[in-house]
Amino acid sequence: MKRRSERMQRVADLAESRSDEAARILGEHQRALREAESQLEELGRFRKEYETMAPGQGVTVAEMLNRQRFVHRIDQAMTQQRSEIQRRRQSVEGARARWLEVRNRHAALDSVTRRYRNQEERAEERRDQEAVDERSQHRRGGPGHD
Repeated sequence: MKRRSERMQRVADLAESRSDEAARILGEHQRALREAESQLEELGRFRKEYETMAPGQGVTVAEMLNRQRFVHRIDQAMTQQRSEIQRRRQSVEGARARWLEVRNRHAALDSVTRRYRNQEERAEERRDQEAVDERSQHRRGGPGHD
């Protein structure tokens, strides 16, 4: 029959692998958020560069309108990207909460496993000591031996 600590260790190991997986998923969400933020920064730089380009002489009204429409499309893309960033932040927070939950469960199971192992070790030490004491008494003749 397996010891309690051995049975609990299997459960703790499973909790550890779940914690590792949750940490991996959290990392993926964080990386996606950084990429989305980087894309927004890139759009902002592009918009600023495009806005600061001086139009040449003889620009027609149609060209000016096209330029304004293009800047407006960049603004729309930036608005969509901000929404994407907000969505990704929420997913990071959800993944972080999940990771904390499974990490805490793993820590609790690991603690219980250690406690069981310590109890089993103490019980084994007591049994060993009792066996030593019993052998020692038999050598001396034991109780009631005259």
